[in-house]
Amino acid sequence: MRATLVLSVLLAACGGKTASYEGPIGCGDRPTIDGVCVGVSDAPICAAERCTDACAAVIAIDNDDALQRAAPLAGECLALAPGTYGHVRLGAGAGLLGRGHRDVMVRSIVVNGGGFIRGVSASSIRATGGGLLQLDRVMVEGSDGAGVQVVDGDLSIRQSTIRRGDGPGVVLTCKTGCESGARQHLWLHASWIDRQKLIGVWGSHADLELRHVVVSGMLPHAFLFGRGVEATKRSTLRASFVRVERASDVAFFLHESTGTLSGIEVLGGSRAVHLSAIPDGGVLLDGFRIEGVSAVAVGIDRASRGVVLRHGSIARTRLLRVPVDIGGQVDVGDGVGWTDGAEATIESTVTISDSARRAAVIHPSAVGTFAATLLGDDARRGIVVRGESADEHPALTIGKGIVVDYSTAPIPVPPTAAPP
Repeated sequence: MRATLVLSVLLAACGGKTASYEGPIGCGDRPTIDGVCVGVSDAPICAAERCTDACAAVIAIDNDDALQRAAPLAGECLALAPGTYGHVRLGAGAGLLGRGHRDVMVRSIVVNGGGFIRGVSASSIRATGGGLLQLDRVMVEGSDGAGVQVVDGDLSIRQSTIRRGDGPGVVLTCKTGCESGARQHLWLHASWIDRQKLIGVWGSHADLELRHVVVSGMLPHAFLFGRGVEATKRSTLRASFVRVERASDVAFFLHESTGTLSGIEVLGGSRAVHLSAIPDGGVLLDGFRIEGVSAVAVGIDRASRGVVLRHGSIARTRLLRVPVDIGGQVDVGDGVGWTDGAEATIESTVTISDSARRAAVIHPSAVGTFAATLLGDDARRGIVVRGESADEHPALTIGKGIVVDYSTAPIPVPPTAAPP
């Protein structure tokens, strides 16, 4: 298998700033973002029965029996004829090549020690044993757990679709060496995660890079989550042109992690961005669009540090009735919720409009600057800063002209707001 060449090409695509992916003319039913078709195309990769261009030498596979015999061989490149195959376990560094996801269907795939998979469909793909797993133009559909899961290894996914499964979309799990500083890496590009459960993309102790990705319709499982993208436990997240649509829970959740989110979009669903316990190094939201989410569009809490919002818009945050204390409930519909001693800068290039309750609710321990541009009724109602006067907030600067309601009383919901 020409593994070295395949690896170098994919890593260059994942790490380079000028990489682009060209699909067929028109995107069919696939979504687009930033002019890029995301997800796997229905078009075949080549005109031949087998597409072998990724490898210097291949083993031709015509049926499932032949696949089961050859699959355990380490480092071999297996070229599958069109057809349906059973569960397969690949040897370390093996390649699995199909003509396209509509022609080559494998029930499920397990990889031990990294490998390369292209042009097939499967219900799930799971990898253990370290190494780099590379997925190129694959369809993962109908998983009974995680669609793609990698344990103690790295993962590259390009021009692929993961959908309609009964668990998370993409999961990086670290079982050995995490606490001593070991990190996994994910490159997810030009791909689509649709109607999975719990979480679309999840990484812990990991470096995550997402570019031209759409996560849509994430659902809860056993009443839990339905999140879009989550980075936790000292991870980093670089998200460029990533859209999360209709997530049942928060679209982007960063906990004890840092990152840069540029050109992101959150449309509908629950909370858009939740930044919790962000360490030094911070999180930058730059050039973002958040529209039609509920409860709180951007939440910043647990003594986060270095949070910056600029060049973005938050519009039409809707009411959601949420529990408080024991047995209590309150209607929340705010552009920004800023609590727990968090440090942030919200620049004037951020606009907030049509909030169901207030453009921002800021608690006494907040540190930093709120200078967002408020539009329409949000400009008239202003923001709520908890406390009796500005003297109680020496570490907080409010932008010129912003109406501030210093208050400790319950925040009323405007009568014009739609009921939750």
